[in-house]
Amino acid sequence: MIRRVSMIILMQHDLEAAVTFYQLFDGLKLRFHLLNKWAEFTLEQTKLGLCPTSIQPTEMVHTGLVLETSNLLSFYEKYKCTISFVGEPIIKPHGIMIRIKDPGENLIDLYEPTPEQLKELVRQVNNRVNSDEDNISVSSQASCCRTQKGQDNPCC
Repeated sequence: MIRRVSMIILMQHDLEAAVTFYQLFDGLKLRFHLLNKWAEFTLEQTKLGLCPTSIQPTEMVHTGLVLETSNLLSFYEKYKCTISFVGEPIIKPHGIMIRIKDPGENLIDLYEPTPEQLKELVRQVNNRVNSDEDNISVSSQASCCRTQKGQDNPCC
């Protein structure tokens, strides 16, 4: 049975640059760094391993890694000249997102959840669905009371 993510390993063609890059993130703690061999960070109970590789990527690699942040727009402003961002921050009802590229060409998503905005969206959708259900039942009742020939149905 799988209980949690234990470790995420990202291949790096420049391990030292990757270590410097990941040290920028508040919350990630460098556990140890063996020069040109391996580096390991922790974020609570999850480990982030950086493994050197001699294979140069031919294109950006999307790992599916999402790092949650507490203030994405502030982070973006602080590091937009230091970190390779892919596009601008995107604001959605459930949160704010942006993709970054690390020195190993791995694509990583940064995400700031906005639970209050999401609750409001769910409330609005529920209100619309309830309103639509009222319209649907009225419409189906009206059509049910007509026969195919357009005459009143005696069952209604």
